[in-house]
Amino acid sequence: MQSTRLVNQELMSTPEARFTFQITLPTGGFWGVGMKPWGERPRTTAAILPEVQRKLNLIPGVQTFAILPPALPGGGGFPVEVVLASTADTEELLGFAQKIQE
Repeated sequence: MQSTRLVNQELMSTPEARFTFQITLPTGGFWGVGMKPWGERPRTTAAILPEVQRKLNLIPGVQTFAILPPALPGGGGFPVEVVLASTADTEELLGFAQKIQE
């Protein structure tokens, strides 16, 4: 499809883009952009997002929107969520969680 090629072309024209992916179905699809590591790009993904949306808005026949998904999966809409990430064993990690809970 010409439209998917144009989407890919516009996404990769963003200097911070490292790769793209697209899933295209007859009734729709989705796409994404993998960005270069933070140390290799001057802008955040939030700063890049409006530029990407402007580029995609100019492609005839394509109706799409750019979003910034959360960096970590959420637990379900709680007002505060905490993610513990560690190389510690599970018992030590449980201790950390209990201290935070207290």
